[in-house]
Amino acid sequence: MITMFQKNIVITGSLLFVVLGLGLCTAEARTPQIAEMEEAPETAFMKMIPVPAVDVVVPTVVEVPIGERVWDDETFLVKERATGRYIGSYLSSKTAVGLTPVSVSSVPNVTSVNRLNDGKLDTFTDFDLPAEGVGQVSLTLSANSPITSSQLRLRLAQYVALPLTVQVQYQRPGEDTLQTAVATTRMTGTTVTFPEVTATRFVVTFTYGQPLRITELSFDQKNAAVTEEQRLRFLLQPGEDYDIYYDADRSVRVSTSEVGNLYNDKEVLLVYGGSPRANQLYVPADSDGDGVRDTFDNCVQMSNEDQVDIDGNGRGDVCDDWDRDGRLNSADNCVNEPNRDQRDEDHDGIGDVCDEEESRFTEANPWVPWVGIGFAGLVLLLLFTLVAKRPAIQAGEEKREGE
Repeated sequence: MITMFQKNIVITGSLLFVVLGLGLCTAEARTPQIAEMEEAPETAFMKMIPVPAVDVVVPTVVEVPIGERVWDDETFLVKERATGRYIGSYLSSKTAVGLTPVSVSSVPNVTSVNRLNDGKLDTFTDFDLPAEGVGQVSLTLSANSPITSSQLRLRLAQYVALPLTVQVQYQRPGEDTLQTAVATTRMTGTTVTFPEVTATRFVVTFTYGQPLRITELSFDQKNAAVTEEQRLRFLLQPGEDYDIYYDADRSVRVSTSEVGNLYNDKEVLLVYGGSPRANQLYVPADSDGDGVRDTFDNCVQMSNEDQVDIDGNGRGDVCDDWDRDGRLNSADNCVNEPNRDQRDEDHDGIGDVCDEEESRFTEANPWVPWVGIGFAGLVLLLLFTLVAKRPAIQAGEEKREGE
């Protein structure tokens, strides 16, 4: 039978081994985890149109003019103001604008470049990033008849930063040389405005420091024959106010009320809402949660609040790969020396190829673990000796008690 004293020795010996095991381990490098935050879907939209209550006595399908040309695949969100419900909707008259057809080519050549003006937001064109420096692409938009424009519109895919710079050139009808509408300038938004010009060819040159993915690129055509407005249809309830949100900078999934037959043109009421305005609830997309909006973030999907870019290539240092070992700096335990295997014998977060000094007390003093193990062995030996002698001690105690 083991006494309380012996039990304490057992526990002490076990704790010694635990402590020694902890002493032989080093702290592991940890990547900060960004918590996903829930947000109201309307915060993803940059623009909105208020729709006041309409004098109807029964639920009625209404059409609200948008007031500006929108992409054919634009996502809309209709919210019933009092109840907070999201209402299903349908964009009608999507092909009512007579735009001059435009063809697109690129240098360097990209096979999917025709997707840039197909009017669909679910298609895109990727532009590869070179191994060194920044990328550059020149896009030529050509038309059979002159286009009058003063604005270039760009739509980026989700989780993509703006190009670094843009240059816009144009060619007048009957001329062979290119004129400059916008000299090379840093991009600050997805719309580029310039003095009105009339041209049959536009050349847009982008430089970019991160992989670039564009869904749509077009010039507003002021001389287009507009025959009908684009209108949004939804089922309006008597006495209810609504807000229409559009121009989202990221994908939005919303559960809406059941949508009735909005495609039937009969008994559809035309309702004019307010003028399009900036959505005061809009929160710019920030995929990595570092406080820098995606379009201006030099490393969109890795948190880097400081935006450090010491080599000035348009990419944050955390998403560079300086030693070209296939590991981004943020996940590389030796950023300046190639070490694809990431070997780290002492588990101190520094790869063996660049670990120049011992980082743990037990590494700098290799005798410490052996002393600990020896001490633990002596404790266990003492424990086993006491357990082995216990029957003899008990027998002697019983003999003395019998005398």
